[in-house]
Amino acid sequence: MESKFTLIDGEFSIKEAREVIENLLDFKIQFHGKKSFGSEIRTGSKDERSLLRKESLKKTKVEFLAYLEGIPDTDVIQLYSEIQITK
Repeated sequence: MESKFTLIDGEFSIKEAREVIENLLDFKIQFHGKKSFGSEIRTGSKDERSLLRKESLKKTKVEFLAYLEGIPDTDVIQLYSEIQITK
């Protein structure tokens, strides 16, 4: 069974796009940091999967921000993001 939900779909200024995606990535980075910390408190060991995901998200954030640097601030871009659930 598969379900899809639209998360982001619209035109954004570069400033808006940066804010939306940076906030989303920051939230996910914090989520995985807290998840690993919680695992360390409960079990005595860090959640390695969450730590790897956290580092991957940090890299994505750097790459995304660098990409936006190459676009004039006056431009408008289309962002689209979908949540896909498979079971």
